[in-house]
Amino acid sequence: MDIRKLGALTAMSLLAMSLAACENTGSPTRENVQKGYISIVKDSLEELNAGVTSDAIDDYAACLVDATFDQLSESSLSALANQDFSEAFSDDDVTLISDASDGCSQYIEDSLDEAEASSSAS
Repeated sequence: MDIRKLGALTAMSLLAMSLAACENTGSPTRENVQKGYISIVKDSLEELNAGVTSDAIDDYAACLVDATFDQLSESSLSALANQDFSEAFSDDDVTLISDASDGCSQYIEDSLDEAEASSSAS
């Protein structure tokens, strides 16, 4: 699987789901934002039929949170935390997430490499 496809799918998922901005209900926690990232990544990976472990997805999402949490707009953080993707993501936030995805992709690549090595050994 091409990791750039995952990054593109993640960014496209955010764009597709950002149809209208919703009311902000306070500052989200890192934990809730990470859960939102996990939701997006799992949905994207299911579309690709990729065999990535839950641990790898959790690590990838944690990396994304570390790379983006302090820079994302409040509305994007809220959308992720609430898993309410009808909220708008600015172009800057989508670019930030896409760039972070490229930097965090090693977690997914390692998981895929392990799965491939395991199936080859069988």
